[in-house]
Amino acid sequence: MRLLVAVLVLVVCTGVARAEKRVALVIGNSSYKNSPLRNPKNDAVLMTATLKEMGFDVVTAVDVSRRDMGRAVKTFGKALRRAGTGAVGLLYYSGHGIQSRGENFLIPIDAEIETEADLTIESMSAADILQQMEDAGNRLNLVILDACRNNPLPSAVRSGSKGLARVKAASGSLIAFAAAPGQVAADGKGQNSPYLSALVEAMKVPGLAVEQVFKKTRVKVESQTGGAQTPWEESSLKGDFYFIPASQSNAEDDSAGARSVGVTGVQGAVDDRTLELSYWNSVKDSGSAAALSEFLKQFPSGTFAGLARIKLEELGTKVAVGVFPDKETPVRTYKPGETFTECDNCPEMVVIPSGSFTMGSPKSEKKREAAEGPQRKVEISKPFAAGKFEVTVDQYTTFVKESGHLVENGCWIYKGSKWVERKNLSYKKPGYRQKGTFPVTCLSWWDAQAYVEWLGKKTGKDYRLLSEAEWEYAARAGTSTPFSTGKRITASQANFDSRYTYNGSKKGKFRNAALPVGSFPANRFGLHDMHGNMAELTEDCWNPNHRNAPTNGAVRTTGNCGKHVLRGSSWLDEPWFVRSAYRYGSEGGRSYDKGFRVARTLP
Repeated sequence: MRLLVAVLVLVVCTGVARAEKRVALVIGNSSYKNSPLRNPKNDAVLMTATLKEMGFDVVTAVDVSRRDMGRAVKTFGKALRRAGTGAVGLLYYSGHGIQSRGENFLIPIDAEIETEADLTIESMSAADILQQMEDAGNRLNLVILDACRNNPLPSAVRSGSKGLARVKAASGSLIAFAAAPGQVAADGKGQNSPYLSALVEAMKVPGLAVEQVFKKTRVKVESQTGGAQTPWEESSLKGDFYFIPASQSNAEDDSAGARSVGVTGVQGAVDDRTLELSYWNSVKDSGSAAALSEFLKQFPSGTFAGLARIKLEELGTKVAVGVFPDKETPVRTYKPGETFTECDNCPEMVVIPSGSFTMGSPKSEKKREAAEGPQRKVEISKPFAAGKFEVTVDQYTTFVKESGHLVENGCWIYKGSKWVERKNLSYKKPGYRQKGTFPVTCLSWWDAQAYVEWLGKKTGKDYRLLSEAEWEYAARAGTSTPFSTGKRITASQANFDSRYTYNGSKKGKFRNAALPVGSFPANRFGLHDMHGNMAELTEDCWNPNHRNAPTNGAVRTTGNCGKHVLRGSSWLDEPWFVRSAYRYGSEGGRSYDKGFRVARTLP
């Protein structure tokens, strides 16, 4: 019993499809306490696999709470903004959905809904998710709400309307429902719903325009349900979007005879002038030299060719007549070990060389936990930059002053034998004495994200958090031992609870607080405090082990995206917790043992 809504703003050529970035968020909620569903988890898996085949970077979250659902949406929104204005965004939600007073709500698994008034608190408005995507400013967005049509509200307070509310299709968009208004969509007896199965099958047909995808889906669903379910659409499309564009060779064989770059008008094939105009409108403000170069390859003597060359030159890419580079020319090169700072009171960065390493710990490593395996080889194919130190209090204070970012008061501390929250503590006052050169703490993952986003805007460079794989690679610095210092670590090498020993190390004192950054020697890559001082937030969603994790150093965007991976542990922890391979998840709360280090993507 399901419903689908899709909102699409069209991209208009296969050239852009090849160059564009595609980012998707897939959420599947099945494990509701009172009215569990069978297929949303399965449907989320199928949609994830399908989108990956079509070139999407996919964030997948299954059985998420209200809090985690919101954070997953924010993570997706951030990734979409980072992908640029030429990107394609897609959100797929599968689970309970409720219409109340003309507004659609998506239901997390922990929702406790007794009255319709609870919906705004316990669930997430579909309109709010659409706003997140709209704020990203990208050119193409698809939102698919594959929500169960039955209403799990108590019968005494149920809305009188079946299914979700009708959504008007804005210009250049299409809205598709799994069933017509007033109908109940079948959940299906198989592993996936009839609608999703038919939709995915149609999406995989090369060269099939999106309207034809939904027509093909409608025919199959009607046939399978004996006419009981009729998918329905509202459309304001002005051209065709292809999930998988037809090949160039096939396009050239079109009977219409027009030069094809994957676009036809609603009435049929269009001429070169319309194609060029559509293509130009889609790439002119993209800021991508690759997209502009592709435009020039398609239309070397077109009306907008001169403007395309001017824009390429403004991007620092010199273009000779008839010569179109495939890649942007780097502004500068960076040598491994080189340090640089790109603004006042901003992090000092160190260039980390490319290379490969074995991520995780062997089963023989003392105090090893299951989350540290299985081991796998990871290839870091190009250099990147990492903060020489953890971000300091002074640096974060500069950000707060310039951006106006509000950091909530309240910080968790370890008292006696348990964690307690102190509302009077903050990053300015973490529960121990600190100076501006101390690592900033008492921040959430979102506070860290706000900092790197500000730093990127301030410098015009791609600043971010490290991926988990990048962090371990940088921490190990060419070693395969428990620590970058070898089989042991001491109080003279890092800030941790050295009252405890590891592999026969010497005991030391417990400092009971963080220390200024750089208080200990750097590792072989030139990074300080990778072991201890502050547990460091990474970009990755939490997963209980390394199975199916990327092997190229990329961020892991699947799993529980309401939690993120912490590495390095802190001044509070025993030595086995500060090993290079040790990892655990953070739910985002602010605590006085958690900080972060920045990274920067290099050209």
